[in-house]
Amino acid sequence: SNSSAASDVYKRQILLLLFFSVMENILSKLSLNNNSNFNGEKYKDVLKISYKSDFPIIKTNANDDDNCESEGNKNYSLNVLYTGGIKTYVNNNSNSRGYTTDIGWGCMIRSSQTLLANTLDILYKQNNTNYDTQNLTEICKLFKDDYAFPFSIHNITTLGKTKFDVNIGDWFGPSVASQCIQTILKTSENKLINELICDCLVSIDSGTIFEDEVENTILERDNHNINKESSVLILLCVRLGLEQINEDFYDFLLTLFDKKFVDKNEKNFNFVGIAGGKPFKSLYFFDVDNENNLIYSDPHYVTNYTTIANDDLELIKTFQDNKSLSFTNVKELDPSMCIGFTVKNMKGLQALKLLLKDNTIIRFGNKKKELELLENLNLDDCL
Repeated sequence: SNSSAASDVYKRQILLLLFFSVMENILSKLSLNNNSNFNGEKYKDVLKISYKSDFPIIKTNANDDDNCESEGNKNYSLNVLYTGGIKTYVNNNSNSRGYTTDIGWGCMIRSSQTLLANTLDILYKQNNTNYDTQNLTEICKLFKDDYAFPFSIHNITTLGKTKFDVNIGDWFGPSVASQCIQTILKTSENKLINELICDCLVSIDSGTIFEDEVENTILERDNHNINKESSVLILLCVRLGLEQINEDFYDFLLTLFDKKFVDKNEKNFNFVGIAGGKPFKSLYFFDVDNENNLIYSDPHYVTNYTTIANDDLELIKTFQDNKSLSFTNVKELDPSMCIGFTVKNMKGLQALKLLLKDNTIIRFGNKKKELELLENLNLDDCL
């Protein structure tokens, strides 16, 4: 029958995906270990966040039909089997109508979390000369997988559903992930977060840093006696091509990883990395090697959440685990990504502007003036 034939095809797809998953992991490790120029140990302080299994359930729509399996659900199930195995598949297809793992759909969220975690870590180290393990623990706990923690995948996916109508269990794009992080930062009452980041500005469809927005944010911070050591986080969601990055952008993208984009002396601005990656696979890029390969942290590694939920040392260990590190060539990147910067003051803004003056990916603009131009635009003049 047609039903039996479809079932056989479905089973063959599952077996093929599982096979290719194993081969991909083996080849990834071989390429990493055979690169004599790659020193993973020097990146031990880079924080890494990856897939988790067995975390407290993320509840989905209670009105879902338990007996209905759409084509989208089938594709999701394949993806879970591909990356997470049978146990994860069973857990995520139970009658509880919720998710206990993000395997197969959470990589953009995880790479965005990783960008933010490293941003907080960089700022904390710059502001605190006595930075220690306790400070690191404070940062890591912000990202634990439970509704009680501000940057948990639970809170991010809930915002994605309520604000942007992205179903829990669906893949996020860079702009949705960035805006969810922005919302949490703007509404957070967490002391540590507010000491480090005073606001988050997101550019959804261009690489435009609006100077007037940044300046107004800094002035408002200073006028309200908010911590003047806190920074503005700028997230630029860009698309640098259709299916691949336009080669005209290669050098400008690589230039962002130059050490001059981290103001170690004045501590007024920072480039904090890129969340994006290869097609269908989001990663966090934070450095470039001598051969212009981009170094990244890959969230497609699974940790059982129960092992870190109540153990701070194990929690930190997962954030510092180098097994997820690898590298790729800029030609292999997906063109859709989120680029992050922090700016602490006017001096930092102007210094960053000077460094980026020839960069064709990122431009500086005035939001107020651009909005006024749009409002005064006569459509008849465009015909």
